[in-house]
Amino acid sequence: MPITKGKTKTGNIYFTIGLPRSGKSILCDQWVSYKMDIVDHQFQPRLHESICEHAHIEDSDNPRVIVCSDNIRIALHGCRWSSVAEESVHSIQGVMIRSLLERGFDVIVDGTHTTKSSIARMLRFDENAHYIYVNTNADTCKLRAHDQQDLHSVIDRMEANLLILSAGLGIIARPRGNRHLFTLNQIMQNIKDSMSVSKNSVIVE
Repeated sequence: MPITKGKTKTGNIYFTIGLPRSGKSILCDQWVSYKMDIVDHQFQPRLHESICEHAHIEDSDNPRVIVCSDNIRIALHGCRWSSVAEESVHSIQGVMIRSLLERGFDVIVDGTHTTKSSIARMLRFDENAHYIYVNTNADTCKLRAHDQQDLHSVIDRMEANLLILSAGLGIIARPRGNRHLFTLNQIMQNIKDSMSVSKNSVIVE
């Protein structure tokens, strides 16, 4: 259910796309501390106000806050992952996001969001939700996770997820740099179109 904008000013929603250990959480922390801005779907060091006026910066005067599924999981059951608890995690996350947006906060959702369903979940809050792509390759992420070998297979799986999304658009080559951002823009539109078709479908019994 999308947020309904009434008399009070509601916040904006942003969400990260990137592999585990790509640096998403650190960048989100810096964004909340106003050390980072979001420029063309990527984190950039905060610019001087005179420069900001001429840059394409996704910015507002709203206070900033992070919602992170991993934090919810730890608070809920003390583990990084439990399949039986994911429905509860998503429900709690949804309540947090909606209440903060209604309160006027700009919310950044710190997560991997490498599947169509996870991206669609963000777009249901606002079809114009802003994504931020953290472009750290899998090898670097694995080096950072040297003390968590079980995370390596997760990194590989999520890298494959991103390639599957791209392949669904007929893009075979692994996208890099600006090409990847262009691909992600296409993916967002593709998911929005699918959501629109699903919403307007007539069920015949």
